[in-house]
Amino acid sequence: MMKAQVVVVLVMVLAFRQAQQCEEGTGFNDGCNTCSCIDGHYLCTMRACLHEVVIYEWCSANGEGGWLKNCHWCKCDTVNTDPSDIKTVQVCTREASCFIGSKVWPECSGDVHWQEDCNTCHCTNEGVAVCTKKRCQPEE
Repeated sequence: MMKAQVVVVLVMVLAFRQAQQCEEGTGFNDGCNTCSCIDGHYLCTMRACLHEVVIYEWCSANGEGGWLKNCHWCKCDTVNTDPSDIKTVQVCTREASCFIGSKVWPECSGDVHWQEDCNTCHCTNEGVAVCTKKRCQPEE
């Protein structure tokens, strides 16, 4: 049942993107499907995606692009779940695996600590690799 809901949400997001105005020649990949601007509208592939899709109400990103958050590729997107309710939300797809520092998530587990340049990293109880974000001095 959950997978059916995920596919429906993804199809709704992609269908709405097709209605958005865009600049000719621009495009993006959401981690599964590719969208290209043709004749002022996004046209997207409609592949069934095996990635988990998570939608959050809060979104603070400005403009185009996205960010990686605990192996979820996130971006702000406008979705229309109800004809009277259009809103901007965080749409995130979970990658099958990814690197955070030098560790592959989701295999990060136990009381593991390591160093990434001048930053310290460790695995959380939830199996997520997290690191401090100090600005490191370049090696001379």
